[in-house]
Amino acid sequence: MSEFIIVIIIVIGFFTWRFFARLKSKDGTYTVVEHRNGFKYHMTFARNESVKINFKDLEDILCPYCKYRFPKMLARSRKCPECKEYIYKVKDYEKGVYQLLTVKEHEKETKLEADERWMEYSRQIKDQSKAGDYRGLSHTYFLMALQQYNEEKDFIPLLQQHFRFELLEYQRIGCKRVRMIYADGKQGRTYSIEEALNNKLLPYKKSGNIDWHDMGYFEPIL
Repeated sequence: MSEFIIVIIIVIGFFTWRFFARLKSKDGTYTVVEHRNGFKYHMTFARNESVKINFKDLEDILCPYCKYRFPKMLARSRKCPECKEYIYKVKDYEKGVYQLLTVKEHEKETKLEADERWMEYSRQIKDQSKAGDYRGLSHTYFLMALQQYNEEKDFIPLLQQHFRFELLEYQRIGCKRVRMIYADGKQGRTYSIEEALNNKLLPYKKSGNIDWHDMGYFEPIL
């Protein structure tokens, strides 16, 4: 009886080894096949960040509206040839596959991602404030301002915070003055860092409404 159990264990071990050996690829990734809702997903995971993940197509590529069957994965986001509804093609980094989404599904995914990024930025602001990390605060406020701009919201207060902490970092390393460099590369006036901070200056030419692409930067003068 004991010999039979040993044989069974050896057989199970052999087939388990063959299974994982078959899934493992030469580039250090491994693939897991999952059957869900009638679809077969080939999910590829990287063992380390240096390995590129190759996204796989779903075997059944269907329009998320009318279930029209595409012969192969779409090359880009486009309208369905059957129902004429717009389809978004997106990468699912968690599963390592491409997905086709409706407009509403894409908007929901985008909002969730934006909310998660905002929460991460808020956490970074808290940590960087405790550490007195002006450089980090400047960068995080820049990313927050960019997100507000992309969402067509008021980004100026956050951009002012970006430049404020940038100026404070210049001041900390011994700079006394800064020069405005405009978006077109032309030099503007020179100000003391105290003047720039007290007047909440932004490096842009006053021309009515401020657009993100009108913004220049402060050049430190040692």
